[in-house]
Amino acid sequence: MAEGNEDAMEQFLNTSFEPVTDAIIIPPIQANNFEVHPTFLQLFQSNQFSGEDDHDPNLHVSGFLELCRLHKHNGVSTDAIRLILFPFTLKGKAKEWLRNEPERSITSWDDLREIDHFSQNDGESFGAAWKRFKGLLTACPQYALQAGDKVRLFYHGICPADRKFLNAAVNGSFVNKDPAASLQLIEELAAEENEDVPSSKRGILQVDRLDILLTGQQSL
Repeated sequence: MAEGNEDAMEQFLNTSFEPVTDAIIIPPIQANNFEVHPTFLQLFQSNQFSGEDDHDPNLHVSGFLELCRLHKHNGVSTDAIRLILFPFTLKGKAKEWLRNEPERSITSWDDLREIDHFSQNDGESFGAAWKRFKGLLTACPQYALQAGDKVRLFYHGICPADRKFLNAAVNGSFVNKDPAASLQLIEELAAEENEDVPSSKRGILQVDRLDILLTGQQSL
């Protein structure tokens, strides 16, 4: 084991399983002799996820959960094992995302799925909301969602005016259209939007943009 990894492992074992990010709160551990062997930790660090487009989040999460199932200990919950080890499998954008999560905001594996609670911020433009939504998708690998789930979460998370805008764009119910085509349309609308325009003035621009799109595009 390289000297750097040995130092990191020694620090890890001497912190009584304090998390490597202020966002994570490790559930109580009842076992007195629980530890993660350095060799086992290396398995988690050997294939880290960066959040880049060329990394498959589904494969990463699947492999991570398989390894976690091999490491069971009386008095240590599944959530505790996952939350202790998961940060060691991240790097780059994915690690930066975790570091930027609010302090003490993650107490379980499910808490990591922030995207389930996505909502458009006050004054946030359609394009900015979509950009932030995509950031959540790419930054953390457990957001391995199907196209239909992405459409549903984004649609129900944006403001009523923007939901109405999407419904008008497809001349019907946006969430009932083909998911892949719906995602493509969201991308096109967001790309054409000027995110610097205040939300109070965006309605007129949306109508103009919608007219342009609908003249050359069939409904989904």
